Amino acid sequence: MRSILRFLRLPVAIAIAALVPSCAAPADDGEGGVDQHEQHWDSAAGNPTHPTHSIMADFAIKQIKSRQPEVEKYKKAIVDGANLELHDLTHKTLEKLRVEIGGNNWAAEHPEMLWDKARASYKSGDKAQAYFYVGILLHYVQDMGVPAHAFHVIHQSGPKDWDHTELLAFFDFHGDLKASGPSDPKLSDPVSYIEWSAQSARDHFGALFPGETYHRKFMPQAYDDLNETHWAFLRGREAHCAHATAYALESAAAALRGSAPTE
Repeated sequence: MRSILRFLRLPVAIAIAALVPSCAAPADDGEGGVDQHEQHWDSAAGNPTHPTHSIMADFAIKQIKSRQPEVEKYKKAIVDGANLELHDLTHKTLEKLRVEIGGNNWAAEHPEMLWDKARASYKSGDKAQAYFYVGILLHYVQDMGVPAHAFHVIHQSGPKDWDHTELLAFFDFHGDLKASGPSDPKLSDPVSYIEWSAQSARDHFGALFPGETYHRKFMPQAYDDLNETHWAFLRGREAHCAHATAYALESAAAALRGSAPTE
């Protein structure tokens, strides 16, 4: 099915996406604002077949588990956290946490609070909860590698407010994960990778599209309308975000182990 969807034009793709209940966009709010349903790299709730956040988290775990074996043990917690959408819209079960960290359209105002919670949970012995918070941070690292997030371009999942880069990524994962990624800056904690990921996205866009301004409809509306530069950008963004996830996860795992109380 993916090989067929790769060449579908967006009007057809939108109709198919509307058949998935968790991805269906609600009606306009009537006040000229964006539709109230979040759209980012797709998560498990909205794309159960191949959610982007799961693919990137799985890749990260495989990349570092030989050096940081705990990430394999707490894989479920990491992947569950990475699939959480704690942004600017109300969350059904974790609304208090979303408000506390200041979830916004592109990430969160205070991701450092999640890192504080992760370290506190780890020190208390609740490692699963610690890695769950780390997973949420990885979600933001991944999202900030998307140009709409990096440039703070407001977008949601209503048809008139979709970001075309994310919509193109919905039906398939195009990144070449076998290719080498950007160099790891070796930052001290996962929070620092959020802005690093955003800057990487801005630099990547500027390098491939010099003088251009990113907007929701910057990318073409169909796979068969993408030129070589568009494809290079889409594939590069997905692959770079996956590598950034691995770097951030290794930073987190190393820091957590270093903060554990001696027995």
